[in-house]
Amino acid sequence: MSEKSKRLVWGICFYLCAAYLFFGFTCLLAWQRSDFFAVIGWSWNHPSAGIFQKVMYSLCAGGLGAISYSFWQLFSHYCTSKDFDSSWTIWYVFGPVTGSLLGIATYSVVVGGLLVLGESGDLRSSWAIFALSFLTGFSAKSVLRKLHAIAGQIFQEAKSKQSAQNV
Repeated sequence: MSEKSKRLVWGICFYLCAAYLFFGFTCLLAWQRSDFFAVIGWSWNHPSAGIFQKVMYSLCAGGLGAISYSFWQLFSHYCTSKDFDSSWTIWYVFGPVTGSLLGIATYSVVVGGLLVLGESGDLRSSWAIFALSFLTGFSAKSVLRKLHAIAGQIFQEAKSKQSAQNV
């Protein structure tokens, strides 16, 4: 492997570590309802504080899940298979962002009732929110497929109803 590729891999590693620390500390600060959020004008006395906290869990856990998967893939392709391809760099860079946004989206879909997680799919627990969002970030491809299927069902129903009304 070339020296340029090795430097790129190390750069990706440092980036992923920094992102891991960012999401981890942000989640911890939200968990503790830290006054740090006052920097962005947020007060934990706000009526929506509980919702904000859950959204922060979803965002951070989704990012942490995506970073964990990225580390696993980087290790697999660089160390094990020795087939690291620098054209995937953009995937490593935007994986944490995608995972964090998917974490929020999946949480919203479940809380909104569009996806049921079995009989006890209750997301009132902070741990349940964190686990769902982490798994979402970790398995983004599967989640995107599922979200696409849900969207297809919702919009297919709307299209069918509209077609029935036009007849």
